[in-house]
Amino acid sequence: MCCPPEMAEDLWPHVRAMAGSALDKTDLGSLSDLDTDVLSGRALLWVVSDKRIHCAAVTQIQNTQASKVCMILTCGGSELKSWAHLLSGVEHYAKGEGCDCVRFIGRKGWKRIYPEYREIGAVFERKLNG
Repeated sequence: MCCPPEMAEDLWPHVRAMAGSALDKTDLGSLSDLDTDVLSGRALLWVVSDKRIHCAAVTQIQNTQASKVCMILTCGGSELKSWAHLLSGVEHYAKGEGCDCVRFIGRKGWKRIYPEYREIGAVFERKLNG
């Protein structure tokens, strides 16, 4: 479910570490920027829960040169098999917002989970010392 922006302030402290866990693994963003974006309403918080929270994700609509994109900035949680299919809710939201696609950057293993997503590039990095 998508958390309404006015509720994000109450929920964010409970899911911040879960959502931020993906950033720890990829170093593709900062948790403080995520805090600002979620709490200001510039990004949306999504959660999967029953009696407890299994997943927290953050999305943001971005306009590129060629299209309008719904970016999944981060997604973290447990029991992936029980919620992986729920990405369709984000896709439905994105379509309603006029987005041309949903994108995320992540580990190569996501390709096995979402084979219908086309790999359009890769992130390469070389660490520089000193």
